Amino acid sequence: MRPLYSIVFIAQAGLEGVAVFDVPDGRVAVARCLDVYANNSDILNTNIRFQDGLTGQTIWLKDWGVGQGTSAQWQGRQVFPPLGRIQLQAGNGPVDARLSGYLLYQP
Repeated sequence: MRPLYSIVFIAQAGLEGVAVFDVPDGRVAVARCLDVYANNSDILNTNIRFQDGLTGQTIWLKDWGVGQGTSAQWQGRQVFPPLGRIQLQAGNGPVDARLSGYLLYQP
């Protein structure tokens, strides 16, 4: 039996735009926890989307209204197959984000 280790897929302060993690061939990624923070002082809402980078499917969305600044957390079990893509997309302002989980060997 192979050991199981946690991995940080994406960790970025001030994310603006897109950050991705490409799942290596022969591996399966399991996203477990996403921690985010934003302090929105803009005239537009700031948001972050946790997405399947290949299909564009949004798994989780956090939206901060004008003048809001808080942290938020998503916890779950989203599986990404070999050669899949995990994506975080921030809009209308910087977001601190850290996504972690497991990177397993394909059976």
